[in-house]
Amino acid sequence: MLTVTLTKCTPGEDFKDLDLTNRLLARTGEVVSEKGKGPPKIQVMSCLPSSEDTVPKDSAPDEAVNEYDRGVYDEALEFDFQLPQTLPEEEGKSSIAKYGFNNQYSSHFQHLQNPDILTISSPEDKTALERWQVMRDSEDAKFDREWYLADKYEPPPDLEEIMSYQLPSLDSPFTAEEQAQLQNLGRKECKFRVYLLFEFLVDDVVLIENEKDVYLNLPPLIFAILYDKMTTLSSSTSETPWTISRLSPSLSSLAPAYLPPTPSIPLSAYAPLKQIKMGLFRRVLTYPLYRHLPLAENVWRETARLVRSKRAVVRLLMEARGEFMEGDWSLYVRCVWEDYVIWAQGASEGVLQVLGAEMEKISVEEGEIGFDMGDPE
Repeated sequence: MLTVTLTKCTPGEDFKDLDLTNRLLARTGEVVSEKGKGPPKIQVMSCLPSSEDTVPKDSAPDEAVNEYDRGVYDEALEFDFQLPQTLPEEEGKSSIAKYGFNNQYSSHFQHLQNPDILTISSPEDKTALERWQVMRDSEDAKFDREWYLADKYEPPPDLEEIMSYQLPSLDSPFTAEEQAQLQNLGRKECKFRVYLLFEFLVDDVVLIENEKDVYLNLPPLIFAILYDKMTTLSSSTSETPWTISRLSPSLSSLAPAYLPPTPSIPLSAYAPLKQIKMGLFRRVLTYPLYRHLPLAENVWRETARLVRSKRAVVRLLMEARGEFMEGDWSLYVRCVWEDYVIWAQGASEGVLQVLGAEMEKISVEEGEIGFDMGDPE
């Protein structure tokens, strides 16, 4: 390894995200903005001004300026995560089912017959709403009231250690090994999926049409990863892919994590983040070994804390990608994990900060989860 020390042209100038390797892979002439428009070409339809553009050029690097006055959160304030969102329109059963990152994948599970991978049959023949309804019905059928009450009143001995477990630091700069992994991932994605599109098809490709939806689908993934890390004390097991996929609706059910307002579904009137938290808690009480509401709250708090850190998010997504490399689990690597790793490196720090803050405000009562969890008489 060769280490070179160079003097900065402008003393005191701060170069951000040098360890986010994918952002350094731009070809000559390409501009990598705060929105992460360098390779890989995961782009957004509309672009808001970068927070860096709002800082006066003559400001000293250490000048104490209120971040709101400076405009750091201007972009984040455009993302009102409490407003109802819409799902991509599907014309009916004859249309192709869409799922995965940015709802841009289809036909990947057409011939899969492994019940460990999916909790829904024939997902390619169902609309997003139908997949959500099947998921909901499966949760209702699988919920075990006695199991829930046993964990509530007679929790297993190891649950106390799990509840007090502190995660290791996840927001430190990336190691050389991690940077190499990111670099290899970026090169593969750019060369195969993106540059060929640019060379042979069109001059400009828009891959992200609803960036807010991409941000909103991040917490369920991070929540599922953290649940596994906390319950295994950061020692992954052969059951890790199963646990993560079962807890995240967009994985094992290929279902949306929230719904737009739908008259026939009362809970769709809730804000997206509340729907997401309610859905995750239902799955915690349905599938894994520890079906404990205080544990679910702990995981949600950790998710809200860590989702604010771009490096923590990228690191967790990379770890999950590594866990899903074997067998049929690798279908999720292509549809979800790799795209999210690449996208997250260019995600807005301001938006992530607001997302985490909004998550902390969301409360879910036991009676809102939708199960019969009444105490025994």
